[in-house]
Amino acid sequence: MTDKTRTLPGTGLILAGGSGTRMGFDKTSLPWNGTTLLVHLEKIVSSIMSETLIVGLRGGRPTGISTQTVCIAEPRKLGPLGGLRHGLSAMHHPKALVIACDMPFISTEAIEALWKESEGFEATLPETDDGLHPLFGIYTRSCLPHVEIKLEQGERKFISFFDLVKTQFINTSGRRDFWARTLVNLNSPEEFKRALDAEKGT
Repeated sequence: MTDKTRTLPGTGLILAGGSGTRMGFDKTSLPWNGTTLLVHLEKIVSSIMSETLIVGLRGGRPTGISTQTVCIAEPRKLGPLGGLRHGLSAMHHPKALVIACDMPFISTEAIEALWKESEGFEATLPETDDGLHPLFGIYTRSCLPHVEIKLEQGERKFISFFDLVKTQFINTSGRRDFWARTLVNLNSPEEFKRALDAEKGT
């Protein structure tokens, strides 16, 4: 049961429209903690956000997804930036947590930490030694017109609108191990195996 005292007043947008080309199959169906990776993430996001949307699913609603979570189709696949547009357009709150569907180690602690730093900014995302991590970030609805313009211009890079909005990059150097684990994403069978080993402590 969700602890309503911890619920953040925003929407959780899970971007699930990727083709999984490098993985070889749909990443949302990867097995994780006795369920699928998508269901695992949806449970975490819905436990802390006031609203949860999944953008870009292929086929119908997957088994195990809460009936309160809204699944949004994408008529045209325009990458994560297109998914962001659909999510920002559909959400009922002015601010959203955005997360890619292939990040198994996302936690409520990480979500709360990012949310706490987002006040007064239109885009808030972590920055590590590896660079920016825009697919785990906080974005406001005010980003939407800039996202739409970039898509109309044929742009597909998620970071393409950052110089048009008030953006904050969170310095993660003080908790390198925590953020390194949190921001793991899965793009290949080898990365999936390493994540499973890490989860099992092997």
